[in-house]
Amino acid sequence: MNKKFMKVRRIAVPTLTLIIMASQFMGCAANTQETMKMMEGNQEAETADLDSDKATSNNEQTGDIKGKEEELGWTELASLETVPEIRDVWNQLTEVRDVETGESKGQMFYVNSKGEFDDNNTLKEAIQADTISTLNQDIVELQKYYRDDVVIDYSEAKEALETFAGFASNYYADIDSKDVDTAFLAGLNAYFNLLPDTEQGKANMDESLTRKEFMAMVYRADTPVQELTEDKDFTDAVGESEYNVYAQNLKNNSYLTTDSGDLNKDTYNSAISRAEAIYILVNRYYRDELLQVGNSSNGSVSGYTYVAVKDGNGDVVRDADGLIKRENTEIQFTDAKLNTEITENTLESLNEAIKDPDSGMPKYLYASLIVAVKHNIIDMGKDVRWDESLTKKEALQLLVDAYECMSRAADKENIPTANTEEFVTNEQQEEAELQAAYDEYKKAMAMTPEEREKAYRTTTVHDNGTTEVYNEMAVIKNKILADRKEKGLSNGNYDFEPGYDLMQDENGLHYLKSVIDGHEVHIGEHCDTGWQYKGELNDCREDAIYWYRLCNPDTKMTDDEIAASYGL
Repeated sequence: MNKKFMKVRRIAVPTLTLIIMASQFMGCAANTQETMKMMEGNQEAETADLDSDKATSNNEQTGDIKGKEEELGWTELASLETVPEIRDVWNQLTEVRDVETGESKGQMFYVNSKGEFDDNNTLKEAIQADTISTLNQDIVELQKYYRDDVVIDYSEAKEALETFAGFASNYYADIDSKDVDTAFLAGLNAYFNLLPDTEQGKANMDESLTRKEFMAMVYRADTPVQELTEDKDFTDAVGESEYNVYAQNLKNNSYLTTDSGDLNKDTYNSAISRAEAIYILVNRYYRDELLQVGNSSNGSVSGYTYVAVKDGNGDVVRDADGLIKRENTEIQFTDAKLNTEITENTLESLNEAIKDPDSGMPKYLYASLIVAVKHNIIDMGKDVRWDESLTKKEALQLLVDAYECMSRAADKENIPTANTEEFVTNEQQEEAELQAAYDEYKKAMAMTPEEREKAYRTTTVHDNGTTEVYNEMAVIKNKILADRKEKGLSNGNYDFEPGYDLMQDENGLHYLKSVIDGHEVHIGEHCDTGWQYKGELNDCREDAIYWYRLCNPDTKMTDDEIAASYGL
């Protein structure tokens, strides 16, 4: 065994740097390297859950979804003592020593993205670590692991990976010693204490994860250990669980939300689909891109990415300089497509899609696949199996792929961080802005004309003597009228002031009635934008007489004389 340890240490300088970037050994987006055996089971009731390999309307869980919740502790990486059979050996293998003095500087997994040793490191930081300065690597030798355009020989790396995986498979009785990828992922989970084992010595890597487990796993993978406070509203929505203090921090990343009532005690404890898991990662780390792709004005969702050009034998084609030729290709999937009729992020839309996956996916779920391909989290050339339940192995592989591919980003200064703000779609944003316009209109119409003038009208005199008037009420009103027009509602029949119907009372006097809120504007009063209504002076004798006397209260003229002055 010592001989094997020495061999691993020998390749530690050029190769073990990559151990903390595990998916470079397995290839970026290696989660589709092999098809996972999904759970057998049956669930019944009224939540989006997974039946055999597909999501259904269920909440009663059997099969591979575990019913026992183990203690979920949270301790800084350097203080963890869990699974010593793996941790102690991995620490020996990844010990970093000073080149000159030979003194230990710490474990490689403790190096964060800034190249600093951090006892409270996370899986995300470890995978994104810049270990060049820490390990005094040869720049030229190391570059090959960061460049897509150079052929990489992984023979030594694979041997190193097998060494790490070997100790994990020795500990876990349910992992075949030949299944290196699964064993290494199980070791990562144990080392970083992401999810607890439900049974000692069993990794249960083919077990389907619940939504609470995956949400908690992501938070524990990208967030340093810290004191957390329970979100009571979240707990009230999903029920009591040790997972809540972690999962609550992804409530704005989840496809199903507590605000809508779709993330509840049933769905929270039900199996999560692969599509939802991908959505969570994309929404958390690439929110702006998700909105950009999903907010297509014509209802379609598409994207393009550069893929390697291959010859007839399936080998990549290179140019004269040895660089891989790439072409801009539309992102399409072998087993996923968009359903343009399902646009909302709701439990109903998810259930509808899962019941008939061939009809396509809801818009933002599909958009998340597009973004995931762009960042090499998934491979569009292989089945996404979006409607199937997510296994523990697949969840870990998604995390490793997502973080490893972030480390390859050209802009190292702006590696994505977690977005925890509420997710608002373009439709929701427009709806909120429209509601705000209605609320502001109602507020304005409760004011006197003088107060409204002061609050919403701004006059600017420019240096050249010109005067510019900005009427905010007109802007608010136009937004409301545009919405009414889109919905096929009337914007009034009065030509001179949109938004009003021309009415006439029992005395023959005309007045205006708002189609927005029903308020009335009589002769002499001001409408919503500040314009004063004078009546129909050229068409109505009663209006002309009323207006004239309103403006000239001391007049001695008779009604006939006033009417005659208007030609009536």
